Amino acid sequence: AHGLPMNGAHPTWGGSAVLEDGKWKFLAGSKLISQSSQTLDPITYFGRNPVYDSAKQALGQDPFDGNDPWAFGVDASKDPFPSGNEIDPAKDLFQPKTWLSLYESVSSDPAGPYVEKVSKWFRAFRADLKMLPNNQGLLCLSNANGGFTLIHSPSGRIDGTWFDKDGNMLDTLWTGSTPSQEPDANTPMPPPVYKFMDNGHCGPCFGSLAGPGKYCMRDSNGVRECDRAEKDNWDCKAADPALVVHPNGTTIISFRGTQCNSTDHKERVGMLFAPNWQGPYTKLPDPILDDSQFMDGGLEDLFMWLDSRGTHMVVHSQAQDHTHGANFHHRRRSPKTINKAKF
Repeated sequence: AHGLPMNGAHPTWGGSAVLEDGKWKFLAGSKLISQSSQTLDPITYFGRNPVYDSAKQALGQDPFDGNDPWAFGVDASKDPFPSGNEIDPAKDLFQPKTWLSLYESVSSDPAGPYVEKVSKWFRAFRADLKMLPNNQGLLCLSNANGGFTLIHSPSGRIDGTWFDKDGNMLDTLWTGSTPSQEPDANTPMPPPVYKFMDNGHCGPCFGSLAGPGKYCMRDSNGVRECDRAEKDNWDCKAADPALVVHPNGTTIISFRGTQCNSTDHKERVGMLFAPNWQGPYTKLPDPILDDSQFMDGGLEDLFMWLDSRGTHMVVHSQAQDHTHGANFHHRRRSPKTINKAKF
């Protein structure tokens, strides 16, 4: 399968697609290299040791030569994460923001190939596209502007006019509406339907409170720094949202919750619900699964859908029972019904 083109200067991840006029319109999260003329081969640039053998991969052989794929080193002079989590600005090759980039298939085949149409369609980390019931338009959910943001195309088309939750048209630099001009870090963003700092989550501090590893939230007295207990909440940080809209308009957003600045890196799944997509949203107080119901590092990269049997979710498991090694084995988990709330 083709998929999106691999491009070291414009790496992509995640994404969501809709079929329009016989072609697939694919929105993917992405980063853009700082110098547009610069190229980057991620296989060779960072000096991976042991090397990844592309020639063997092309022949269908093991490119890791029997080594553990996750056990490797890189050239220290090019390592952008020398401390493990925080990026070194001096070694960061990319622009500071993440963008949704729009791609289009050359035919009706969802496998592609795809060509890039708009590199800066919207400023966000990832996207989920869902049609509203009764032909009421297309929604795009993203993690953007300090919360979970939903925008609406009443025409149901990617190239339609997009509006925020309050019915205001987005700035014309967004969604490829002005091809001759790109948005930047100062282009006005629509308001989130669910703002993290206003709902008990912590976010990076800003202004006079800003600093490495500092997290803040907003209470009745204004913005303040989060205390240790708040940073240890299972959903101190919320990310990776997924969307489903029921026929009656009830809207569910699931998300990945993690602690902030903690040795506990387990990823747990939370859920918000609202009577309509505009909100307001109510958060379930606990993860939808307890820690005994998943393995190792947890669950991420959520996707939800509806059918006659109800609401379903597929996730990327951080389980280590399927990784490289001689003790490879497979476990089958019984399906779990999400019944923490009745929708």
